[in-house]
Amino acid sequence: MNQGIGKAIKFHRLKRGLTQKEVSEGIISVSYLSKIENDSIEPPHEVVQSIYERLQITTEQTKYHKRYINEWFDTLLKKSFIQRISCMRIILKIS
Repeated sequence: MNQGIGKAIKFHRLKRGLTQKEVSEGIISVSYLSKIENDSIEPPHEVVQSIYERLQITTEQTKYHKRYINEWFDTLLKKSFIQRISCMRIILKIS
């Protein structure tokens, strides 16, 4: 499975302030998007491309930010709720 696609989608979705419903509408179900974001399933290339178009991102952007995004999620998992909010605000402004 191509680890990181789901994290990248979730990162860019949150960065744009979109809900799972807004991103998945007309493409896939919300529950399917949730599984993608949790890297539980590997979606077909066409689905990924449709989501990237909706998020206005490219494959190159997600590859470039992959390490950054993984560090972001790892950091969030290790922090308290208040620290997570602070960290998200900083990261979303920087990237």
